[in-house]
Amino acid sequence: MSKFKSTIETAKGLQLLREAECGGQKVLCYTRFSDADSLWIIGASNGTDVWRVGMTEDEITDSTQQRGPSYLSDVCSTLESGDIQIMKVHNHLLVTLKCGLEQYEFNLYELPATERRKEIEHLLFKLSSQLLFTQKQLKETQDHLQEVLKTTSTSEHGAFPEPKNKPAAKVKKQVGHSLVNPNSKKRKTATGVVFGEDS
Repeated sequence: MSKFKSTIETAKGLQLLREAECGGQKVLCYTRFSDADSLWIIGASNGTDVWRVGMTEDEITDSTQQRGPSYLSDVCSTLESGDIQIMKVHNHLLVTLKCGLEQYEFNLYELPATERRKEIEHLLFKLSSQLLFTQKQLKETQDHLQEVLKTTSTSEHGAFPEPKNKPAAKVKKQVGHSLVNPNSKKRKTATGVVFGEDS
């Protein structure tokens, strides 16, 4: 990997994808790195037409010196999820990125038919790769979650075994004892004082 490509990778700008709007029409913004030309490419497509701009290492270095050391990372983060505005001006798109008080503008030019087809093919395979990668991550997450739930369920049953239902022991009634308090004997019913009859 070249030093320039490594710089773009560090800024997380190698394979960005972002949906945006241009004049009420949806467009897909993307970035990629061209190893053949050693260019960092920012592009946009509506599915039929393609606009893009390629920047060299020297151009990125010059912009970084003029705009500050966070220039590249700011551009990448804003392209990914920040404030982006796209306007069609004649044969090119004006892409404006707003990052805090800073504002970055890029002119993306429409590609001729021969280059457009190759770029759309590249974009299609990129989307396919990212979809497959996302599906793989989702499956791994689901498998891991099921394993955790299975382990947790097994541990709980092992630590707290379910009690067996045993029939309740019958209390044997003892003669002369109270049912409410078996340890105490029943008191005999008071009969009062009995006086003998007069003879």
